Amino acid sequence: MDDLLGHIAKIAARTKKTFAVFNNHKDAKAFSNALQLKARLTLTVAIRAPVALRERYPSIAACTVPDGDEQLPLV
Repeated sequence: MDDLLGHIAKIAARTKKTFAVFNNHKDAKAFSNALQLKARLTLTVAIRAPVALRERYPSIAACTVPDGDEQLPLV
């Protein structure tokens, strides 16, 4: 993630708007990775994540807050 942040910072320094797109993945890892990146870029904002996603990927629990009581299964 640090390498990606470095590339984004270089591009953002030369552009008015910068977008990062994560490729779709059958296990929703793109969404998880996008939330982790968003949390790293917006340190003062609480990043909401579906409960089921937080349960499936515990690594995002530290950088997100639960959103919603019930979620559809990811798989």
